[in-house]
Amino acid sequence: RLSDDALDTVVRAAGDAKQLRALDLSRNDIGAQAASGIRALLSRYDCPLRELVLQNADVDDEECRALIGAMETNNSLTKLDLAHNLIGQAESKNTVEPDLVTGGEAFADMLPVNVKLVSLDLSWNHLQKDSAIAFARALRENETLRELSLAYNSFAEDPSAELGLTLCTNKALRSIDLSYNSVTPAACLVLANALRANADGALRHLNLDGNQPGRHGSRALMNALRCAQRPDRAVDITMRNCEMTAEPDALFDTGEPSGSYMLDMERPIDRTIAAELVRLASTRDGCAFERLVHHPPSNASKAKMRA
Repeated sequence: RLSDDALDTVVRAAGDAKQLRALDLSRNDIGAQAASGIRALLSRYDCPLRELVLQNADVDDEECRALIGAMETNNSLTKLDLAHNLIGQAESKNTVEPDLVTGGEAFADMLPVNVKLVSLDLSWNHLQKDSAIAFARALRENETLRELSLAYNSFAEDPSAELGLTLCTNKALRSIDLSYNSVTPAACLVLANALRANADGALRHLNLDGNQPGRHGSRALMNALRCAQRPDRAVDITMRNCEMTAEPDALFDTGEPSGSYMLDMERPIDRTIAAELVRLASTRDGCAFERLVHHPPSNASKAKMRA
């Protein structure tokens, strides 16, 4: 493994190689000095790189922040691979140090303004909680990213649900790997609604291997998959090694939608339930709203539906 000093020397030399298109520094020790050098290279108006691979290179949140800051103005890099690193480990510190910018938050600042990146691999990191939510929301403003791997992170329910909301409107993403992220049945309902709602979307492949969609989430995904197929777009979902039998209490069931619902429209799962209730009331015989009450945000942030 090259040291931080040695890597900085390599990066400086790479800046003078005008024909260099790909740089792979995987399995080395990226420290503050090398990260600063890579940032300087990516910030150059004549940066030649198209592909940068830094797998298993000990890139933590601070070093990620230095690298990704340059991506806000970079106009050459189309592929970035940061798999098997330490991005997201500082999330717990972010709770007590709110001014600390995590790697996920740095990506959230970069994605809306970057216009070149097509492929991003962040698998086997530690993206989670608020940083993962910010990352998922930032994708709503990105129009170029086609392939995204988030496998083996810690998105869990809320960030995965936010990613589902993103897919309702995103027209660029073609492939998403969300495998082994502890994705819950509720988050799967949001993802399923996105497949159904975004008829003009580009998504072709969604990997949910190793998650916990449960019975309701699995059924919702399969129903949505059937609706998402078009003559010009074949969509596939992989769900190997998933828990598909659990039935969480109080989870919305499209097969038995009757009941009273208090919905907070700021929550992705509640917005999805509201959309499903409207769809069922519009398309299924015997389904109708008995009463609908909206409470403005100034008084309360919830809308109550009875179906």
